Amino acid sequence: MGILPRALLLLGLILIAPLRSATAEPAVPPLTGRVVDLAAILSETEERDISQQLAVIERNNGTQIVVVTLATLAGYEIEEWGLALGRNWKIGRAGKDDGIVIVVAPRDRAVRIEVGYGLEGRIPDATAHRIIRSHMLLAFREAHYGDGIKAALNALQRSLAGIEAPAPSAATKQGGKLTVLLVVLGLFGFVGLFGWIFYLITRNFDESQVGTEEKRSERSDPPERFRSSSRSLGGRSASFGGRGGSFGGGGATGRW
Repeated sequence: MGILPRALLLLGLILIAPLRSATAEPAVPPLTGRVVDLAAILSETEERDISQQLAVIERNNGTQIVVVTLATLAGYEIEEWGLALGRNWKIGRAGKDDGIVIVVAPRDRAVRIEVGYGLEGRIPDATAHRIIRSHMLLAFREAHYGDGIKAALNALQRSLAGIEAPAPSAATKQGGKLTVLLVVLGLFGFVGLFGWIFYLITRNFDESQVGTEEKRSERSDPPERFRSSSRSLGGRSASFGGRGGSFGGGGATGRW
């Protein structure tokens, strides 16, 4: 191949590359919880603490926030990742679009706070940039990723203060009535059970004593099995998912 054809081929590749990157989208991983630590930079304790902090924010303000760490940006800009994750995971409430995605890429030394449509007024780009600069970059330079993320969440929570929590749905109200009914039935059952046990004790004390010890032994097993099951989840909720939110590219990026 001559010099001119090679030059034309190279020029064509240069011109096509931006078009491919503009139309292509990062391969979004599955949403496994409030914290998706693909870069493995958080300890189990940090991941659990951050997940609990995110759950509190969502419960108090209705705002859904997800933290994701990436082992690599795979040739994409971190802004592309933030937008793709927010849109594909649908973080935030449908109609309110009040989701936030925090993306940390330690290998590429980049961080992004992606803000949903509905929060762009309360958390404008300047506010997101200030949070990154003031609370994340210094900690990230020292590889204290958990501390930086927690500090940023505290700042976001202060900015979100005053947002009304979501109104209880009809299903939630109906569930509350069902809970009251179950409590009442449980009390009646407890009274009946107590009377039955008292009758057995008065009739045959020795026999009932053995039966009581057996029941205590049976009741002591389930809590231990439950605790083991909880530990295996690693602080993640299998039922966690996005709530239909939309994103338009609002937010800020920082590098260290």
